[in-house]
Order: sequence, then structure tokens, then C-alpha cells
Amino acid sequence: ARRFGLETDSSYRFSRGIDLIAVREAMDLACFLIQQSAGGKISEDYYDIYEKKTNPVNIQISLGDLESRLGYALVSSEFQNWMKGLNCDIKTKQNAFEVLPPSYRQDLKIKEDLIEEFARLKGYDKIPESYAAPASFPEDSDSLFLNSQKLSHFLSGKGWHQAINYSFCDPDYYEEFLGENVYLENLTGKEVKNNKHSFTVNNPISRQLSLMKPLLIPDLVKNAVSNFRHNNKFGQIFEISPVFHKEEKNYKQEFHLGLALWGKSIDIWKDKKPPNLYYIKSLLESLFQAFRVKGYLWKNAEISFLHPKQSLLLSFQNRTIGFLGSLHPQLLQKHKIPLDLALGEVHWEFLEQAGKKPLKFKALSPLLIVEKDLCFVIPPHLAVEEVRREIKKSLGSLCESIEVFDVYEKQGERSVSFRIRLRPEEQSWTDGQLQAFLNKAIKTVYDKFSIRLKPGLP
Repeated sequence: ARRFGLETDSSYRFSRGIDLIAVREAMDLACFLIQQSAGGKISEDYYDIYEKKTNPVNIQISLGDLESRLGYALVSSEFQNWMKGLNCDIKTKQNAFEVLPPSYRQDLKIKEDLIEEFARLKGYDKIPESYAAPASFPEDSDSLFLNSQKLSHFLSGKGWHQAINYSFCDPDYYEEFLGENVYLENLTGKEVKNNKHSFTVNNPISRQLSLMKPLLIPDLVKNAVSNFRHNNKFGQIFEISPVFHKEEKNYKQEFHLGLALWGKSIDIWKDKKPPNLYYIKSLLESLFQAFRVKGYLWKNAEISFLHPKQSLLLSFQNRTIGFLGSLHPQLLQKHKIPLDLALGEVHWEFLEQAGKKPLKFKALSPLLIVEKDLCFVIPPHLAVEEVRREIKKSLGSLCESIEVFDVYEKQGERSVSFRIRLRPEEQSWTDGQLQAFLNKAIKTVYDKFSIRLKPGLP
């Protein structure tokens, strides 16, 4: 019935169990009523055809089984009377019984079914209370669960609302949303064809709930569209939920964090605001800082369902673990959303495992921080973040922070200025020592990317 999408009275009854043996009794009654009202002679033979003939099976049960499961003593006659009241045939052998349920009670198949039925009829209130000594102590709570709770509280404290969607989804909607182009499925770091690693359940409730969802973003877009159509023109929601995929013959479940932000909050002091993409990026970076995740890298990317000029990939430990961007203009037009809708998704389980490094104490230096600025001419195809990371790596622990404070572009050239904060550990530096540190960073950047300082600067 589910496979063909046909729901009938017959399928409704047969799916809940039909007494097949009662067919002959019903036929005999029908023949009797016909003969009584219209006359005629009833034939002596009959034909009863069905594929799987099922007959009730005798259930073996003892008085000890009943007493051990129910926790109180009882007499055999009491159990026999209740079973006979259910139209069961019962045979007694000392303290054991052989029970044959009626054909219409297809739910009585094992002795535990009889114990449950007896307890129900006699009354659950007759079962005495008892407190068993624990056989073992409770185990520590799972760290993924605890950190997911912390993550939920962190985002809720930032004013975000949590969404809870089904793990089942509509395969047609996902295929239409993700498109026929290649995309990053399950954040595996490899570009794969749509639904290559996805899978459906064998016996779904309906086709619209047959695919185990490989990503959270499509359902979050549905939530955003539904909110907008109910006149909610600003919202920020997140979802912490498992996603599913298949690798060869193994089925895998991974927890992801999904984010969706649409519209603008009311702010009378600002007429223009940056795209929502930057708000999600800032939120994720503050989240990484709270959970002690370092060494991540943002990269430009093109993903089929995101804006081609407003999408980023998140890389960590040489692996793609997330993405964020604005929804593609064609999808905004399709859903008739005249607002900026930004999305993001992160492989939260992988990050949660990576952020378990123990904290190390380091005494604060009493010496003053030294600030120096370096300005490089960086070609447009090179990410500024890669240059910043390379400078930080070359300076080591002496570098407290590196920030980009100015970008100037003209005629295909891009000048990027970095402000470097250095703190001496044991003694103050001379001008020569400080310049040696900076020269080391300049040489490292040149060797790695073949870029130089902007001409005219010292």
C-alpha cells in the first residue's frame, strides 16, 4: 500500500491483523442468513485459498515465569480463569500451562505476551514496588552531548533560536535544491555527484520522508521561507542534528551545526549594514574561540546553491569541514524572498573532537607590547588569510595577534596592511632585534608567495 500510494479499507485492516481462520465462520454465517431469508440449499464443500496458512501456536508458560516477572505470588486457578476469559484453551501440567490463544488474538505469541495480558487484567496496581541495588555506577556523560548542550546555550545567548527538523526528508526537494552540479556533500572535502553517498530507508512513512538527510541547510531554508511567509522578516535560527551518509557498505552518522539568518534587525543608528554572511562568519569565529579551536582557514568557493561571489569554505587540519554563504539569487527569486538570506553549516562533531586539547598556563610578560605595520602587494588570486597565517607562523609565540587594518585596490593591484603585535618574553628588544624579526617574516612571505613590501615603505 505504501509502495503504490494506495490506502484502502482492506489495507488498513490487514496491516493491523486479520483473523484468517474466521473466514470460514463468516462464510457459514452468510450462507445461513441467505438460506433463512431466500431459501435454497447450502453446498457441503468449500474452497479456502490463501498463500500463508497461519495457525495459533501453543505457548508454554509456568507459574514461576509469572511470579518472577510480576514480583508477587499467585495461585494457578487465578491465571487459568483469566486466560479462559480471553477464550484461550489452556491445559495444566502441575505448575506449568500450555495456552492456545484464539485465532483473532494475533498479538499473543510468546509467554511474555501472556504475562503482560494477565498483569493488565489483574491490575498494574497489584505489582509491588521494589528498589533494586544498582549493579554498576553511571558512566560519564558523552562529551559530544555535553558540548552540544554548551553550543546550544552559547547560540541561544547570542539571540539565536533552535530549530528541530526530522532526520527524514524529501529526496525530490533535496535534489532540486542542491542541483545537478557537483557540491560538497557531507563535508567530506571531496566534490561528489548529488546523492552519491546518500541513502533512503526501505519502509518510509511516505516518499516525502524517505531520504536520510545528508545536509542541514535545505531544511533550514524551508524554515526561513515559512517564517518569511508568516511575516517574520528577520530571524536567526540554528540546528544541531545528525546527518547521514554511506561509505561503501557502512552507514555513518555525523553531527552538524546549521545556521540561517535572514533580513535585518532594526537599528536606527545604521542605514547600511554588511551582508548577513559576515554576521555568520563572525559568530562562527567567536564560537571557535569559545571552544578553543585554532588553525582554521576560510577559502573562496563556488557552491551551486550559494551566491557565486558570496560563499566560503571552512578548512581545518587540511580537511573541508564547513561552508557559508548567501543563498543563490535564483533560489531567492524562486521562493520570492526579497531579503538577504545567509547560510552556514559546520561538521560540529569533528570540531568538537579537535577542540579537546588541554589548556596550558603561560605567565604574562611584564614587558610592553610592540606594534609594527607591514604592507604587502598581494595579487587578487591570493587569499589574504594565507599571508596572515604565514606571518604568524614565522614569528611564533612572540606574535600575539595580526590584524588587517587597511586594503587599497587600484588598477588590478591590491595593497594590504597588517598590524603586528609583538610582546617580548624576557627582555626588551633593540631596534636591530625587532627589525630582524620583521625581516624574517618578510623573507618567509616572499619565499612562499613571491610577494614583496609595497614600494616606498621603510
